[in-house]
Amino acid sequence: MPARSAHGVASAAVVAALAFGLAACESRGIDETFNDLKMAAGGPPPEGAILASADADLPIILESNKDTTVYSIDGQQVGRGKHVKVWIADDRQHTIVALPDKCNPKEDVIHPPYRRDSRIGFYYLRQDCPGECFPGMPCPSQTPQPAPPVTNAPPKKKTSS
Repeated sequence: MPARSAHGVASAAVVAALAFGLAACESRGIDETFNDLKMAAGGPPPEGAILASADADLPIILESNKDTTVYSIDGQQVGRGKHVKVWIADDRQHTIVALPDKCNPKEDVIHPPYRRDSRIGFYYLRQDCPGECFPGMPCPSQTPQPAPPVTNAPPKKKTSS
């Protein structure tokens, strides 16, 4: 009997796993098998988890480079800070808004399929934060105010000497 190569053994294992997975889907129904896989991936949210909705079943991580960022998902405020772990429903799209103090809001729309513990990042530059002070730049409160507009006074007449 000829010796099997490592590639042949690996290929046989993959084929067997796929056949087993397909047999499970056919015998139990694809929805039941999918739910089993989801539970194996981590199960329901732990007690005290931040939920974006009542049917939330998948964690994602929201992150920003600003400590004061307030996050909202689908119009509901879900947390504040640089990093927030929140559970979302994995069967629909979500609109995420990040709003740090003294900065403009940023929005992202995410679509399924999602990966467990995916990171959604919001990063702010100087031009995104018009109300914030930065080293080496004047603060908005210290910015010189423009001079008042000049009234249209009649031009002075030149006198000849």
